[in-house]
Amino acid sequence: MTTSPNAHERVASFLKEHPKIRHVRYVIHDYHNVPRCMLTTSSRALTIAQNPTQTGAVTSATSINYCAFNTGHYDFSLMVALADGDHWVPVWETLKCTTRDDQAMVLCTIKEMKEPEANWFDRDPRSVLQRLVNKAKDEFGLEFSVGYEIEFQLLKSMNELEAIEVPAEPYGSCSVRDPSFDVLLETVETLEDSGIQVWKYHAEVGRGVYELSFSPNDPMTATDNLIFALETIKSVAKQHGSHATIHPKPFETAGGLGQHMHISVNKGELSDSFLAGIVGHIRSICAVLMGAYDSYGIRDHVFGGGLLGWSMGKTAPIRRIGESRFEIRIPDGLGNPYLQIASLLGIGMDGVRKQTKLEMKGVPAVALTDEVAKECGITDRVPASQKEAIEAMEKNKEVMVEVLGEKCFETYVQHRKSDTKHASKMPKTARNKQIVMNI
Repeated sequence: MTTSPNAHERVASFLKEHPKIRHVRYVIHDYHNVPRCMLTTSSRALTIAQNPTQTGAVTSATSINYCAFNTGHYDFSLMVALADGDHWVPVWETLKCTTRDDQAMVLCTIKEMKEPEANWFDRDPRSVLQRLVNKAKDEFGLEFSVGYEIEFQLLKSMNELEAIEVPAEPYGSCSVRDPSFDVLLETVETLEDSGIQVWKYHAEVGRGVYELSFSPNDPMTATDNLIFALETIKSVAKQHGSHATIHPKPFETAGGLGQHMHISVNKGELSDSFLAGIVGHIRSICAVLMGAYDSYGIRDHVFGGGLLGWSMGKTAPIRRIGESRFEIRIPDGLGNPYLQIASLLGIGMDGVRKQTKLEMKGVPAVALTDEVAKECGITDRVPASQKEAIEAMEKNKEVMVEVLGEKCFETYVQHRKSDTKHASKMPKTARNKQIVMNI
């Protein structure tokens, strides 16, 4: 992973264009999708960009990327105190203004200095995705477009697990007239000003629930934009006196929030084998797509009763739109999005590599019952728990190591097992409050 030779010019030009900026936020999203950041002054950022081999990163004292959890605990078996620290290497192409006039934000890759140079970035989610994108192009000439949908809910405060008082009408005009809709409007305006195109936005099912849909882009840019959008949503909500969360079910009566992903492949002749790879292995990556202990058993209505099939409509969790576009409706906001999209691309590529035939039939426009599933050749269900999801991931280790890399796979499994052990001992309300605070 290298810094662009034009990094200094890029940062200098950015700061000249935005003279009020005094602070730069360096941001990562850890294995539990908790945003973490460090800050420097803008002058220090310029120095970092100017001398990438000497001062090209900011440093954390521990392996925070995978030793911390959204429930607030830390796994000391994973928390390595590093002599040289983990280096957060800024990707200056992602430098953007935030909702504050005095702060900018840049996304980072994580270089683990305790590892040999060849393995510096093996556990870094952003680097895992980039490796898969490069491999797809080199091996098969495959390129992807990715588009995200974000569903979020506005709560009365960070400490109250209760939605704001607003009508719970999907697509309801009554929501547009509510003052809370300003959060959505200001978010869209901020994103558009930053060069991130928003295609559609509206009220969703549930009190204070809204959805944003983004224009497609290459996988890395689309996911970088998603990270920036999530930060913008939370910041704008806070300015309006509410708290935004993407927790899939922050309180018992909540309807359930998702984070759907759209993937298009550039070679239609490979789309059947790509889809075959997805339906054949998707149960193995549910531990990534459904990113935490509290992801399970709450959104089965989205999944056709939990049956893992595909359809041309919305009767199954995998939707085929035309020949070579796919909507994956399983992911939620508790998983790291770089690892989520990397896992999906990786299992699809496994189907292409092995020229897997698409034997599963598409679900017709009827309810996905057990009888329909049998006719279509659907045999798998969404795991009922994180423990079950981890077991499915380990059972398909050979493919998962090919997708994520050995170090990332092993660390991820250990991280999820630790989450299950700790989260299962916490009261559900305590877990929800901690997660809502972070995500």
